[in-house]
Amino acid sequence: MTELRLVAEKISLLDQNNGMLRFELFNLKMLSLAFNSICTIQGLDYLKNLKELDLSNNRIKKMDKLNFPCLLNLNLAGNRLKRIENLRNCKKLIYLDLSHNYITDASIKGSS
Repeated sequence: MTELRLVAEKISLLDQNNGMLRFELFNLKMLSLAFNSICTIQGLDYLKNLKELDLSNNRIKKMDKLNFPCLLNLNLAGNRLKRIENLRNCKKLIYLDLSHNYITDASIKGSS
């Protein structure tokens, strides 16, 4: 499987301890978890081949350490973010949507 869309499924927690799930999703290229109740980005670090990640319209308050070396597109629109940070390990990122958040400081922290 290379694409997975779990949109508006009332997901609130990403279970990073499920070994079987990790194995089956390792080759994902696109993941959409939009319109859920997710509060943290943690638990997705094993998706090293991910190119597109849509976490729009959730409840994310902080851009936790993002470690997606192949990621090209990241959609975090419609969350509760206040700062742009932790993009250092997303070296191939070309599209970033942070619209409809609470960002007051447009400087990018942790990107160099």
